[in-house]
Amino acid sequence: MSSLTFINIFEIIFASLLLIILFPLIFILFILLFISQGKPVIFISKRVGKNGHEFNIYKFRTMENKFKYNDPDKITFIGKFLRKLSIDELLQIINVIKGDMSFVGPRPLPLDIENKIEFNKRKKRRLIKPGLTGLSQINYKPNRSLNEKVNLDIEYVNNFSISLYFYILFFTIPIVFKKFLTY
Repeated sequence: MSSLTFINIFEIIFASLLLIILFPLIFILFILLFISQGKPVIFISKRVGKNGHEFNIYKFRTMENKFKYNDPDKITFIGKFLRKLSIDELLQIINVIKGDMSFVGPRPLPLDIENKIEFNKRKKRRLIKPGLTGLSQINYKPNRSLNEKVNLDIEYVNNFSISLYFYILFFTIPIVFKKFLTY
């Protein structure tokens, strides 16, 4: 069995289990967001995945209905909390089950940001599925340039292995818990 086949099987099983385990939380968030903000509760955005395939990424909506893209003044009270703890991205588990994303890989970028990346680097990033977390996330530094993030993505693509995949997945866990503890 190849590394990618093993990872694909692992991801479908693990993502399905996570979705079942997290369903009560997801349901509560749907209700809370609907009561506080109305609909839509889900934010859907076009992203670029493996081999340049465009797909819809799912997130909980964290901004008011009428806004300028990522205007911090339009982030709702609940949205700030969801973003700070990355809970707004829980629905991306569905993207993993659908096969559009992996747990580990380069973060999928909005099309306008994706197009700012140098062509050869963009092409290299697209050799694997985008991920919920990646080398860039576990090596986070504030005020980093897009190029610095992309270089970490390229490093992951160039050195892809099962051990690196699980290393990143393992080291994402304390980062997520640290967000909860420092909120």
